[in-house]
Amino acid sequence: MSKEPNSDTKSVNIQIHRIYSKNQRVVIQGVPEDWNGAWNPKIDLRANPRVQEMDKERTEIVLALQINAQQENKPVFEIYFEQAGIFTITAENAQQRGMVSYGACSNFLFPYAGVMINQILTQSSLQPVYLAPLDFIQLYRQHQQQQQHQAEQEKAQSAVAIQ
Repeated sequence: MSKEPNSDTKSVNIQIHRIYSKNQRVVIQGVPEDWNGAWNPKIDLRANPRVQEMDKERTEIVLALQINAQQENKPVFEIYFEQAGIFTITAENAQQRGMVSYGACSNFLFPYAGVMINQILTQSSLQPVYLAPLDFIQLYRQHQQQQQHQAEQEKAQSAVAIQ
């Protein structure tokens, strides 16, 4: 029984040139002694991948993560961190290129960002946090579906307004 290749990944090639930390901002609320009890912070994670064409062949992908943590309803820390990479991406069409840029490359960068965030926390005398994996490909698909649905609604509303 042979499997059909996924149409999203046909004829896609990714070459990684460099992975690096681009930007970081850390705000620690209070002092570490304030959290001597069980370390079980409530984590609010926001992720925003950005794509910047550098030249004809190279693309910079930046995965920006904003993490806010609370312990017992008190703010503990806020971290803004950007993990970036330079990639060469070849794809058959714009849809594939978007899926790879926003999805696959972000999936690749996310673990690196998690390690760096935990380094920052450790250097701040806080315990590390473990971020659950995110599927950026699926998140990209959902975002595309939402945009398509919104465009269809706007088109339908403008058609009704014309009548």
